[in-house]
Amino acid sequence: MLIHCKSYLTWRSYSTYPMLGITDMSQLTTIQARLVPMFFHKLSAMLVAGISLESALMDLEKHSAKKQFKGMVSSLRASTAQGNPLSVSMQSFPEVFLPMHVTVIQSAEAAGRTPETLEDIALSIDQQVRLRRKIIMAMIYPAVALGIGCIVAVLMLIFVLPAFQSMYDGFDAELPRPTLFLLAVRNAVVHYGLYVALGVGAVMFVLKVCRSTMLGKVVADWVSLHAPIAGDLNRKIATVRFARTYSQLLGAGVPIVTALKLAGGAIGNFIAEQVIINAVEQVERGNPLSSAMQPQKIFPDMLGDMLLSGETTGKTDEIMAHLAKMYDEEVSTTVDGLAVLVQPILIVVLGIILGGMIIAILMPWFLLPSIISP
Repeated sequence: MLIHCKSYLTWRSYSTYPMLGITDMSQLTTIQARLVPMFFHKLSAMLVAGISLESALMDLEKHSAKKQFKGMVSSLRASTAQGNPLSVSMQSFPEVFLPMHVTVIQSAEAAGRTPETLEDIALSIDQQVRLRRKIIMAMIYPAVALGIGCIVAVLMLIFVLPAFQSMYDGFDAELPRPTLFLLAVRNAVVHYGLYVALGVGAVMFVLKVCRSTMLGKVVADWVSLHAPIAGDLNRKIATVRFARTYSQLLGAGVPIVTALKLAGGAIGNFIAEQVIINAVEQVERGNPLSSAMQPQKIFPDMLGDMLLSGETTGKTDEIMAHLAKMYDEEVSTTVDGLAVLVQPILIVVLGIILGGMIIAILMPWFLLPSIISP
């Protein structure tokens, strides 16, 4: 967990990559996640059909629904009409086109593979967005169920329970013990709920501030990779991001060292990125990447084995693409399994809590006849 000075400087130089323009692929904006893949899909199809780049951009400009995006396409068309390559023109819009993708397209232009590379980038973004959306959807149901359960519980405590308390006070009778316990909880919520909410808000704010610091980022990323259940899932996601990005970069003709730096920055986790940084240093010394990736515990052993196969056969990009697809499917299966597992557990837990509250609240009602009768 301790990061010495050299590691810190290494992280600063590789994580920001000022000359390469690394951007965390896990933080895609709405434009980058929705409009850019569609733009790349259409532009790739037109170039494959034999339409010139200027004509394709003109057609895309004509059919762009978003005014801001339409203006960007118009600028691209004007720049390419002046003889600038597409990759150079895209550099004027870093908020739309990830610098990493610009680097890939630049290499593809030199190799004459621009249409295929545009399609590959679009598919890569689509796959990442699909995975992120699936994870979010798996979290929505538990969040909604817990929210509704909390609202129902609070309403019962605040509005229903006091009615029985005043009724029993009128008969000078003592409420049942379960009801007294709920009453104590209700009084605590009424008197201290605001302070608890402010305390929770303050803790969340402090955690957010700490997360923006170097140490906070290291700790948070370490926990995300080693937490029960979630840690294994996050390690697989890191493997998918690295393998897919590395495959895409190699396929576009980007040099190995540059591709590794770009792929490491695309993971979005400091600890996993540090593994790639260490591998880069060994590759620069002449060691094969497969051996550099073996003595580590973040990425699965299969990654090193597949890299060795790629180095042997000369098809590292294809093998990495296959590995990314395999772990992507495994992550999707894991997320689906967790969603199926969490829902019944959540229903049981909420049923026990709300059912216990209902019983505790209704007990005074059932015992009321014995209190009223002489």
